[in-house]
Amino acid sequence: MSKLILFLISGSIFSITHPIDIFLKKQKNDSYQIEIFAKSGFAIQKDAPNKIKFSSKDKINFSNSELKLSGKTYLDKPEYLEKVDPISVKISGKGKIELVSKIFYCDLNKSICYPATIKQEEEIK
Repeated sequence: MSKLILFLISGSIFSITHPIDIFLKKQKNDSYQIEIFAKSGFAIQKDAPNKIKFSSKDKINFSNSELKLSGKTYLDKPEYLEKVDPISVKISGKGKIELVSKIFYCDLNKSICYPATIKQEEEIK
C-alpha cells in the first residue's frame, strides 16, 4: 500500500507542467538570444545549478554548448531571480538543435521549489 501511495505522489509531481518558458530568438546572421521567463507566482532559484545545454546531430556549431543563468533578483527575496538576463549565443549551420535545460524554480506562494528538465527542439535555418 505504501509503495502505491509513493508512486501516486511521485507520479503527480513529475507529471506537472513547468511554469518556465524558453525562447530561442534569432538576432542577425548567426547571433541568437535565449530568453527565459517564469510565469507569474514563480521564480528561478539564483544559486541553483541551472544550466542549458545544446546538442545537434546536424553539422551545427555553438559558441558555448553549456550556458548558465544570471539576472535581477527580487528585493525581498534575493535568492530568487525576478528576471533572467537574455543569453547570447552564436549558432552556425543549419538543421535541428536540442536544448536541454535543468532549471530549479519555486512557487512563491507555497515556498516550494522543484527541479525541471525542459527539452525542446529548434530548427536553425
